[in-house]
Amino acid sequence: MVCDGVFVCFLPDDNNPNRTLPNRCKIFSKQQWGGYEAKSVTLLEHPTKYVVISHTAGHSCFESKTCSYFVRNIQNLHRSQPAYDDIGYNFLIGGDGNVYEGRGWDFASMHSGFVRNKNIAICFMGNFVKDSPTYIQVSSCEQLIDLGVKLGKLDTNYKVVAHNQTYNTLSPGTNIYSIISTWPHFYVPSADDPV
Repeated sequence: MVCDGVFVCFLPDDNNPNRTLPNRCKIFSKQQWGGYEAKSVTLLEHPTKYVVISHTAGHSCFESKTCSYFVRNIQNLHRSQPAYDDIGYNFLIGGDGNVYEGRGWDFASMHSGFVRNKNIAICFMGNFVKDSPTYIQVSSCEQLIDLGVKLGKLDTNYKVVAHNQTYNTLSPGTNIYSIISTWPHFYVPSADDPV
């Protein structure tokens, strides 16, 4: 099977329509990529108002086996820190276009500032300070957000925020920032946004 004509995607044995994006890429559950359950969780109120976009600042991956390995390493790194009870992101997107579920739609991410406990965190796998995301990564991100609205997990008037707008970081990298800043729901925080 070809993922939007660009990369070959591994398809898990799962016919759930909410786990397949229109570009035919899959949303792998935490169990499918071999993750641990969270030590504890904070529930999100739905529909959630913000989508925070970040990057891993690590290596890119282009097939499910490697992406799953990287996601497991990220979860292990995050869980080793006292402040984290799980992988910090709700979803991660590999260069293969597949989505790797972290905290999922229902639990708060690690992000702080004015988006704390009211955002879905979507993380691009790779370092986008210098590299560019694949077309299929960007497509899957947009389609994942659309799915979140369809499922009632995201507000129809959601706001897309770059990680560096909530915290002093280079994430999501200039090459992701230049893309998401053109999206219609992109939001520039104001002084009225509580910290």
